[in-house]
Amino acid sequence: SKLHGKTDLNARSIGIELENAGLLTKTEKYFKAWFGKRIPNDQLVELPHPVTGQKVGWQTYTQIQLNTLKQVCSLLIFHYKVRRIVGHNEISLSGKIDPGPAFPLKEFKNLIYA
Repeated sequence: SKLHGKTDLNARSIGIELENAGLLTKTEKYFKAWFGKRIPNDQLVELPHPVTGQKVGWQTYTQIQLNTLKQVCSLLIFHYKVRRIVGHNEISLSGKIDPGPAFPLKEFKNLIYA
């Protein structure tokens, strides 16, 4: 990983994982995750792929996940003086695309300034 000329970001960052299938594959009848699970229509959204721009399926994040993450981030920002929130896609040297366009990353970045 690399950000603003600094490498080895795992040594100076806090990573938070959320359960989410991310990019989905469309079959004739439904969308499925990379691990084969069918994703219900109420848990998906079609948005542009960040690299190709082609509209593809993404699993959505639940409101419970987002609310809990907001609480965790707010506590980390306060207690550890966090100065920046980034997605894997912004720091990855290997082409990671998570958290993907279904995640409201801009909203979470704004927590820094709230």
